[in-house]
Amino acid sequence: MRSTRRFAALLGPMLVVGGVTACVPEPPAPKPPVIHSFDTAGGPFADPAVVPLSWEVSDPNGDDLTCRLDTDGDGSWELVLSPCQAAGSRNASVGEGTRTATLEVSDGEHSVTATTDHSVTAGPTETYDIDARLVSASDAALQAAIDEAVGRWEAVLARGVPDEVVTMASGCLFAPGIDELVDDIVVTVLATELPSGYFGDAAPCAEGSDGLPRFANVRISEDIIDTWATDGRLGDLLTHEFGHALGFGAPRWWAFLDGLGTDELTWTGPRGVAEWSALGGTGPIPMEPLNPDHWEERRFGTELMTCFVWGTSPLPMSAMTVAAMADIGYHVDLSAAGPFTLPPLGPPGHC
Repeated sequence: MRSTRRFAALLGPMLVVGGVTACVPEPPAPKPPVIHSFDTAGGPFADPAVVPLSWEVSDPNGDDLTCRLDTDGDGSWELVLSPCQAAGSRNASVGEGTRTATLEVSDGEHSVTATTDHSVTAGPTETYDIDARLVSASDAALQAAIDEAVGRWEAVLARGVPDEVVTMASGCLFAPGIDELVDDIVVTVLATELPSGYFGDAAPCAEGSDGLPRFANVRISEDIIDTWATDGRLGDLLTHEFGHALGFGAPRWWAFLDGLGTDELTWTGPRGVAEWSALGGTGPIPMEPLNPDHWEERRFGTELMTCFVWGTSPLPMSAMTVAAMADIGYHVDLSAAGPFTLPPLGPPGHC
């Protein structure tokens, strides 16, 4: 009997069930969270840089996790995420130098950390300048909308690109020809007759050696100018079309699309995805299958770079849109983006 008690003490608590004594095992000790990966993507980086920090974490006990991020190695936590997504990312806007970012993951009882290094070299110092030229008849309302579009994009594109000679005959969306040294881009704007229900379009016509547009053309339906100028939509429309002229649909854009030709079209640029993650999204960014240079309308509603120009003017240019421009090669200022929150998910459908 004495040896039985000693044996039971080794096994743990005893439970009597129907006259039979059984051992109740001790519950397993809680285990700490696991950081499967923590790294950067999208390098090399040049000042001013947007560095996407991404992670994959889990908790063996299924506990909710809290993540803290020191994005620039200064010893302070710039971001606290609770609950923390199992797979997520955030952008760090940093200047020249080498830094060590730290991720701390906690389940409330245990915490673990991981680090990753990123180096940022010196970058360009000049501003980004858009030379917008109205090539159709002079129109004060249209010129004001052009100036609005130029101002909004120059606020978020933080640094210029190298000057390049652009020589091109006429014909790109009926744009005139060009033969000159361009700093940083020339965008011609043409008010013209467009098919009914078709309000505007744009195309990058010539790229520089870095793959970024140096010459582009925007067309606007001449029938809507007065009405849309009165209610504020003309400025939103021009800003939207200038987004296409500058990069949404430019050659570099297509490298980040996944699922072309399917209803599951997504965009994978790591900086844009990090801002989608900050909005509460997971995985790559949902796109319009029939219009792959637009964010999905049903998911992003009135965001500037969805298909339709609707909602209270001015439409928000989200940090996701600005970060996507960084993905294709621009230096950007994320702090100049407008506030934006995800609206309720709309009904299925394509624009």
